[in-house]
Amino acid sequence: MAEHMFDNENNEEDRAASAALSTLFNHEQVQAYGIELGPFPTEGASEDVAAAASLVEASASGPVTPGPHADKPETLASASPAVGVPMDADVDADAHVDADTALDPSLAEPMDEMPPPLESIPLPNPESAQRPKRPGTSRQHMLTRGGACEFCKRRKLKCTAEMPQCAACRRSNRECVYSQKKQRSRMKLLEDKVNELENRLATSPTPRQEVHEGLFTAQGPQLPEAPSAGVELAFLGLREHSSLTLADMTLTPGGKHHEEPDLMTLADAAAADTDGRMPWDGLEPQVIADEIVKAIIGHDRGGVGEKICAHLIQVFISQSDAKLVHWLISPSYLWARLTGRGGSQPHPAFLLALMPVLMPYSPNPTLSHHKTISAVSDTVCVPSRALEQQALSTLDPRVLDLVCAATLRSLALAGGGRFVDGWNENSTACSLLWATGLGKLSGVGEMFVAPEKRPADRAMRLDREHRSRLVRAKGQIVPPPSDAQDVAERIRLFWSVWINDCANGISWNWPCDISVEETTTPLPRDSYDTDEDLTDNTTLHDFLTERVHSSPTDGKFTSRIKSLALAYAASRQLDRAPSVATPDVTARLLRICRRHMAMMRPFAPTTPDEAKLQGGDNQDWMTMYAALLLLYAKEELDAPSPAEKTEARDKMVEAGMNATRCIQAALDAGDTEMEGYDIVAPSIWFVVGRALHHVANRIEASEPLRAAGLRDIVRVNVTATGTCCKTLKLNDVYYQMMFNVSMDQEVMLGEYRRPDNSDFDPQQRAGQF
Repeated sequence: MAEHMFDNENNEEDRAASAALSTLFNHEQVQAYGIELGPFPTEGASEDVAAAASLVEASASGPVTPGPHADKPETLASASPAVGVPMDADVDADAHVDADTALDPSLAEPMDEMPPPLESIPLPNPESAQRPKRPGTSRQHMLTRGGACEFCKRRKLKCTAEMPQCAACRRSNRECVYSQKKQRSRMKLLEDKVNELENRLATSPTPRQEVHEGLFTAQGPQLPEAPSAGVELAFLGLREHSSLTLADMTLTPGGKHHEEPDLMTLADAAAADTDGRMPWDGLEPQVIADEIVKAIIGHDRGGVGEKICAHLIQVFISQSDAKLVHWLISPSYLWARLTGRGGSQPHPAFLLALMPVLMPYSPNPTLSHHKTISAVSDTVCVPSRALEQQALSTLDPRVLDLVCAATLRSLALAGGGRFVDGWNENSTACSLLWATGLGKLSGVGEMFVAPEKRPADRAMRLDREHRSRLVRAKGQIVPPPSDAQDVAERIRLFWSVWINDCANGISWNWPCDISVEETTTPLPRDSYDTDEDLTDNTTLHDFLTERVHSSPTDGKFTSRIKSLALAYAASRQLDRAPSVATPDVTARLLRICRRHMAMMRPFAPTTPDEAKLQGGDNQDWMTMYAALLLLYAKEELDAPSPAEKTEARDKMVEAGMNATRCIQAALDAGDTEMEGYDIVAPSIWFVVGRALHHVANRIEASEPLRAAGLRDIVRVNVTATGTCCKTLKLNDVYYQMMFNVSMDQEVMLGEYRRPDNSDFDPQQRAGQF
């Protein structure tokens, strides 16, 4: 403990430094430095006080026997002398020590090892206790220079600073040793460390480009040149085991891949045993989940959990960018933040929620097993949610991380078949969207365009908005975007959350939390490199009201948004009041569907790999055919004549069969495991399969052969549902639901039939559909 203590003259300054540190560092950062506060002893307090009294009385007459707690380690409490113990010259120094121990059993011999307050602070050399004695001087002069002997410093005794021995050492017959070098105060040490870091930054030979502190980016950050040496991943634990650099990720500054790197990275190779087994192979799912939590919030450096996180990050970066998680999170920018090369460190709530979403993409069978994913999802969601609440209550500036964390938890819980929990997390993310202003980004990109290139109507819009804000204030809990890249990040984040919200609405026929009519955030662009990209304020509402139409230049992200929006709007037509869901609205949506499908990319793979890469395009086609099926079903309901009803029903069946042909096309192209599809696909197949099954039941008597053909189509949907997302429990749930429907047993555990406009049994039990 000698190296942790400071001279008597610096006590006041040290206390000021400690107070400043307590203000600067929050609870999360204190945990990061490994600082622990020991519990205050409560047991045996009365016995300790009595023992202290007896020790004080015995100290004047003879040697003192060490107390019962003398062998316990010293703690921070030993920095102050015990109250009520006299410090006169007639009392032996050991008696005072033992009296302290008796009053508080945590005060005893020094610990063998105690974590420093800050890892970066250089501490005095403990070997200084072996240095020769310095020349004598007056007691007053010695103490003003911090000249107490080493023993008195450790025990916080009043040192007489006499030579060759002070009073305390002389009475206890100890060697009295003085340090020749004056120790610096804690505040001085901090200042020196800051100056050192500033000098290193000022003299750095490779200047780093400024990267905005957002998390999500359309093109990825402008990352610096990859260094020749390895990039240290303090969080990921790749320190001495990896020479991995940004260049090894084959990422351009825009976050795109030149080629797909090998998933077994240098980090994985370092973590693997000689036989290729990973450290987590053979571990129970719950053990893996606990290790991940310890690595992220327990700062378990070098453990199995840290290696798992490193592996998942590597897999995430090496995957293609056509999946929902890649739209939600930019791999290149996540990498930059984890390596300390762009923005702040990701919030732990976000990192916890990210891991179970990445696990299905891992080639490691232990991590990608659905039981492991389910255990990790259940385990990490609790601390992630708690950390998010703490961050919101303390106004943590990384609110965008929290939006992403809630969305990731929603995806993880939905993937585990916990749909209500997932919907709840989705609602949290949507609430934060409005609080952060992400749904109201109309015209924001124009701020980063030269005034002469801004739209002509901007002045009029600004005036109207100004007068509107005189009536109602409009605020948000995050600062406005700082540059064009920040605008792109926020737009993509908003629409990623919207996709999750819309997919939930389609799956369970519930209204979305995000209103399209309220949203002014423009549809995302593939890039934001031109003035046209930044001044484009086209909204989804414009598309759904036929103010604008689809274009062959629409990116994959925008095409997915439009397809889901049409499927959701078609689904709502069957649940809204007839006065709202009118035939005119149905006809308008059908026109938009046909125009949109005319501009969609064809699904024409020639190899199994192409079939997987183009799975997103094929999923959009399935979604659009599902939208047509629902709209034709609404037409049948509103048709005034039997002939028109039959015509609408036939169109509905044809749309459902086309959706199923998309599934067959994927299987025929070689994607036999349906790997190119995300968790939205099974919900689309369920909608299609269920509708076709009930049509088959309706025409069974009049058209038995056609009904049998429709049942074959339903079985294709059942098979696809059982094949896709094998690593997720969601797969089992949808497969069972589809199978139950095909057997005329619509059983939904925990769900009741909605009673509106229907004859229902007041004694109905859950699951009776």
